[in-house]
Amino acid sequence: MDINSMTVGELKEIAAIAAGLGGGCAAKKTHSIPVGDKVFVRTVTMSYTGRVAAVTDYDMVLEDAAWIPDTGRFAAFLADGTLNEVEPFPALAILPLGAIVDISPWNHELPRQVK
Repeated sequence: MDINSMTVGELKEIAAIAAGLGGGCAAKKTHSIPVGDKVFVRTVTMSYTGRVAAVTDYDMVLEDAAWIPDTGRFAAFLADGTLNEVEPFPALAILPLGAIVDISPWNHELPRQVK
C-alpha cells in the first residue's frame, strides 16, 4: 500500500481505527494525583511540598508550594513533617510530569515560612 496514493477517506478510516484502540491523539490520559491533596513531590533535581491545584497531560500545578532543599532523615520528614530547610514559592509552582520521580501524601501543615 502506497500512503501517497491513499484517499482522504481511507486516511480517516485508519485514524478512526487507531483512536478506537487508544493510540490516537484523542486518547485521554489519566492520572492518580488527587487534586486538592497536600503532597511531597521529588523531581529529578529538586523536592517540593504543596497542594495539588491541577494536573494536565504534561504538568502538575502546586499552590502553597515550597522548595525543600534539605529533608534531613527522610523517614522522619515524612512521618513527622520535620523540615531542615524550606523556601516557599510566592505563587504557583508548575512541575513537568516527566521530571517527577515520586509523590507522597503530605499529612502535615504546608510550610510557608523560610527556614
